[in-house]
Amino acid sequence: MDKEMKPCPFCGSEARLDQRVTQSLWSSNDAVFSHVTCDDCDISGQDFCDDPDGEEAIEWWNRRSMPSVKLPDSFEAGDYMFATKVMNAGSVIAVLEDAGLTVE
Repeated sequence: MDKEMKPCPFCGSEARLDQRVTQSLWSSNDAVFSHVTCDDCDISGQDFCDDPDGEEAIEWWNRRSMPSVKLPDSFEAGDYMFATKVMNAGSVIAVLEDAGLTVE
């Protein structure tokens, strides 16, 4: 894995690559599934099949983390957990702006 992961777009914490190996449904070979996750706010990125080095998952996570979102210091994780189910950046921005958050 050569790519650097950007921090979580919701809380700014460090993200990590999760991978699991399972037998492929289409062949006798193993399939590697990869996704990036944040332990602090429990959000995770899209799951990618046959991504043994995690490059696709990291690329998706890094695209998703832009633009940066400035959360007020008074916010707790539960205050913005509703945004974890929103999948595209445009929707995330709209949801956060509707909640009165600043998107930079």
